[in-house]
Amino acid sequence: MAGSRCPICNAGAENQERSGNGYYCKACGAHYTLAASEIGSSLADKYLGNSAKKSAVRPDVKRETPLDLLPLDELLAKAYAYEQGEQVNLVKAFEYFKVAAERGDADAMYKVGYDYETGRGTKQDRASALFWYREGEKSGNQRCARVIAERFSDAAPAAAAPAVAAAAAKDLSRAPSAPAGTNYTGLSLPELCERLLPSVVRITNPAGNSQGTGFIVSQGFIITNAHVVTYTDPLGIKGIAPDAIISFHPEVSGKKYRAKVVAYEVQQDVAILQCEVKNDLASHSLRLADSDLARIGEDVFTIGNGEGLGIAFTKLYISQKAGLNEAHSKFDEVLQLSGGTNHGNSGGPVFNMRGEVVGVVTFGHLEYNGKKLQLEESDGQVRIAQTNDYVVANNMSFAITSNTVRRLAKRIGLIL
Repeated sequence: MAGSRCPICNAGAENQERSGNGYYCKACGAHYTLAASEIGSSLADKYLGNSAKKSAVRPDVKRETPLDLLPLDELLAKAYAYEQGEQVNLVKAFEYFKVAAERGDADAMYKVGYDYETGRGTKQDRASALFWYREGEKSGNQRCARVIAERFSDAAPAAAAPAVAAAAAKDLSRAPSAPAGTNYTGLSLPELCERLLPSVVRITNPAGNSQGTGFIVSQGFIITNAHVVTYTDPLGIKGIAPDAIISFHPEVSGKKYRAKVVAYEVQQDVAILQCEVKNDLASHSLRLADSDLARIGEDVFTIGNGEGLGIAFTKLYISQKAGLNEAHSKFDEVLQLSGGTNHGNSGGPVFNMRGEVVGVVTFGHLEYNGKKLQLEESDGQVRIAQTNDYVVANNMSFAITSNTVRRLAKRIGLIL
């Protein structure tokens, strides 16, 4: 470093230190990745301009280090902070991710592709999205490869029909599909439900004499809870049933299918089933959101097999992330939802308002006990005649995150 100077403030070699793969200037706080002797003064002009360059050595002048000069780990930390932190700024997050992507970070390439695809933090640009997804795929990012296959293939399914098939259409092949990656932004809740209904299934567990909910994902696999496919043998020993029966809302199809359990994780309460006729289900695959991006206060809704009476809709919002007490700390990640879900909704999808699955319903919380008051009127006065135990209120529920599901799916080579 002898004889080298900072490319930003021109401070001498005595103020330059090694920092990771680059250098750090103690005089102005700049990080740069090339040897100072290899960088001309034009770099300072590029980022600061002549007047800023002159004032860079002044300690009272505050400025941010140019993005191109930040170390990669610091770039990514700032990007995620702008994306998910207390002061969310998606435009800033995109700027940081883009620089990280240009430096070869595969996860940042996915983020940039997703931002271009959805218009989140930048303009919507399908060509640019595909470019970055391809770059991510070349760098080994399997999520980028899955997105290209599902949402940018010339053979991708056409957009879903605007309404649920008529009740007379009992063949699943005639039901409207919800192809993975379809953008449902701007649809009303009734329209969303109509589009997504064919992808939600009722699961009957003959071994456990119980019912639950599941939903179809890539290649016709089905996601549900592990406890939905649990049974207890005559000796009281619990196990996972080898298979289950899946069926649909009667307006979608009257067919029933057998599906075998191919993977499960009891600790995280996730199970994956494979239908015996997966081709019938493939066109109804749902897209999983990145649950790390879910925000407190975000509107969500569920479609599930409530009380075993049929697949029904529930409107909620996310009230907390990973907000569990010690009794339920076994879960790696969890979303706390604002209200209760019906018995039988276990294993059902939690959708964001873009029609993506952000979580999987796992259990409800019995919030409180109270007293039921029976009032009696006599001589114009109302009094309490008696009190009985009040039925506990189930007004809180929890969901496993979509990223937890991804981790289990990856073990069997299923990229979601």
